[in-house]
Amino acid sequence: MRPHALKRLVLTAVTVLAPVAALSPPAHADTAGAAASSDKCTMWPWPPVPPGFQKIADGYFTCESCSHDGEYGLARGSWTDYRCVTHQAGMEVFDALYVLR
Repeated sequence: MRPHALKRLVLTAVTVLAPVAALSPPAHADTAGAAASSDKCTMWPWPPVPPGFQKIADGYFTCESCSHDGEYGLARGSWTDYRCVTHQAGMEVFDALYVLR
């Protein structure tokens, strides 16, 4: 392979791979936050919402957005625990926030 062809190949590879490397998470990224919120998400009706929980909001498009509000309420002391439950009404699927005060 000619030297200028090799140089062009290396520059092309660097140009293509640099954005991919920049977008990937670092090796030490904390994944515990995602796992912690995913155990708060359930599909209706199993397992059912534990006794004492009240539905305070619904219409979330994802469990992550529901969990965000649930964690926010925990941090502020508004409630002691929460669950995000996925409901299906016809063709529409949404999450609802249940809290334990």
